[in-house]
Order: sequence, then structure tokens, then C-alpha cells
Amino acid sequence: MARPVKKGLDYFTTDVDIFSDTKLKIVRAHFGSDGVLLYFYLLCAIYKNGFYIVCDDDFRYVISADLGMTDEKIGQMLSFFLKRSLFDDTLFKADKILTSKGIQRRYQEAIKQRALKNPVQVEAKFWVLEKNETQSFIKVRPDENYSENNNSFSENNDSFFENNPHKVKESKVNKSKVNESSVENAEDETETTYGQHIRLKPSEYLELCGKYGQKVISDYIARIDRYLENSGKRPYENHYSTIMDWLQKDNVKKRSAPSFDLDEIVQHALTTTPTVK
Repeated sequence: MARPVKKGLDYFTTDVDIFSDTKLKIVRAHFGSDGVLLYFYLLCAIYKNGFYIVCDDDFRYVISADLGMTDEKIGQMLSFFLKRSLFDDTLFKADKILTSKGIQRRYQEAIKQRALKNPVQVEAKFWVLEKNETQSFIKVRPDENYSENNNSFSENNDSFFENNPHKVKESKVNKSKVNESSVENAEDETETTYGQHIRLKPSEYLELCGKYGQKVISDYIARIDRYLENSGKRPYENHYSTIMDWLQKDNVKKRSAPSFDLDEIVQHALTTTPTVK
């Protein structure tokens, strides 16, 4: 009897500049360190299984127990991940499946050496990469009646992609929508409240931190928040502009090279938890 082909990974690689990724920065701005922790928890679960997981109610109970988070909070963060395209929203709505094109590309690279000798079969309904992105050792299986020893799949995937032309054309359509979706994401940003009064969009907060550092921005947010609280004045209409004005009046210098320092991110995560309203 043939030995089953291993699909899951024992470990996965992460880019050293992962904390410079805009999507992850926005997750951090909205949910603090809990958002980053949940995201990496899900990645570990996905790669351990292969290239996707079923995130149903039972699995959410497991997450809640493992991470000490409420199911409500997990649901809020998961919805945000899907909205920001960290995972494929269509598959999740249809089958509670968590995966993405990026995850599947990295999965292909991770299994490449072993899969060249023993091709890996994948479920067509959960495979989101187009034909030109799917490696030859990945065998897309359109047949629902599947077993590990079933050799009825196409050797080169041509039959599957011919019967599913949207998989081939999808990449061109997606490219034409990149700029459009970027604009939509900017307009859909929800303001996060810091302290009692300070409201900033994630992109505004990240821009300020990138220019002046998180320690400086946290200090000015606290100062302006106290000022509004003690003076009883109405909150400013634009808190981003207000913070910039205070920084400029105090002649605070910008960083020579705007960036995010990992130590600052960790320290900030331990001491501050922004509230989403």
C-alpha cells in the first residue's frame, strides 16, 4: 500500500520585514498585539494542515481556549482579516475556509523538493491560484469522489483549467482592480480611538509613527488627550492635523529614515491596547 503523501508543513518561513507590511500594521493599529497573535496562530494552523483550514465554530472555541480571547473578539478580528484580504473572503463565506493566494504560493515553495518526486493533489474548490501560478507538481483534483490512491487527476492540470476558464482569466481581472480596491480600502478605514478623545485612521497613525516613532506619538496623543479632558473643550475636528501642529510647534524632528522599530512595536503592544469604535 502506497504511503500517503504528507501535505502539512513542520515549519514555514517569514520575511524579516513582516512588521513593515502595511496590512499587518493596520491589524496592529486596530487590535494591538492580539491581532498579530491571532494572525500568526491561524498561519501556523493552516500550514500544519497544508494550505487551508476549516474555521468553523468548533475551531473558534479551540482558538478561544488556546489564546485566552473571547469568541466575540476573535470574530471581530477574523472579519477584519477577511475585509483586508489577508484571507480569501469568497471561500470563507462559502465553506468557512481560510486560505489565500499568498499562502498557497508559499506552500508550493515549501513542498517543492518533496513534491517533485511525489506530486501533491489539492482540492479544486479550495485552490485559488491561476494556471500560470500553479506548479507542475501540484495536481488540481476536480473530482469530489477522491481518495489518496486515485490516479484519475490530470497530469498537467490542463483539463481542470480548460473547464474552469475563470481561473486563467482571473489574474488579468484582478490586476485591473488593484488601484480601485486600494482606493476603496482607504475610504473604508474606520477610525480608532486612543485614550478618551483622540481619533485617527490606521493609515494616519502609522504615518505619524513612521515619521516620528511610536514613543513620540504615544506621548503626544496622551498630552492632547489630557488637554481636551482637563480643558473641557470640544474635540478637534481633525486629530491628525492637531498632532502634526503640536509636533511642529515643539520643533520635534522627523526620523531621518521613517521606519518601524521592532522593539518599539513589542513594547507598545505590551502597554497600549487601542479601542475600535
